[in-house]
Amino acid sequence: MTGALYGAIGVLKDDHTALAEFITVGLDPDEEEEIGARPTGHGVLGLLITDPHPVRLADLGAHPESFGFPPNHPPMTSFLGVPSKVRDKVYGNLSLTEKMGWSEFTTDDEALVGALALGAGIAIETPAFIRTFGRWPSMTTVTAWLVTSTTR
Repeated sequence: MTGALYGAIGVLKDDHTALAEFITVGLDPDEEEEIGARPTGHGVLGLLITDPHPVRLADLGAHPESFGFPPNHPPMTSFLGVPSKVRDKVYGNLSLTEKMGWSEFTTDDEALVGALALGAGIAIETPAFIRTFGRWPSMTTVTAWLVTSTTR
């Protein structure tokens, strides 16, 4: 949909200070093994944690927060990162790199990935929601919970 060569979803630790998980697409298992440890949230990925707003860059390496890449990491220039949040609670982020055929991601790409990030946030939040209620609650309970949580 966006023409990205690589993508990832980062899931925050419970204390929201770093990434607990970083799941990628676009790399084969051998490439992932050669790269080594997963990112934990430094550099531009860390910016998505400390200042959870979309980041769209034509040159990832030129950004002042750029942390660099480990040995054996494929080159990545264009970047789009969007926080995954529901009702202003951040759960992680979606990031894409290397837009094929373009020098950078577009505002349309940002809007599309923002919608996907919302869906990812809901998917991450749902198990906690079910733990709170012990089961999937009725629509009346959901509505009351949403109204209460968004007006506090």
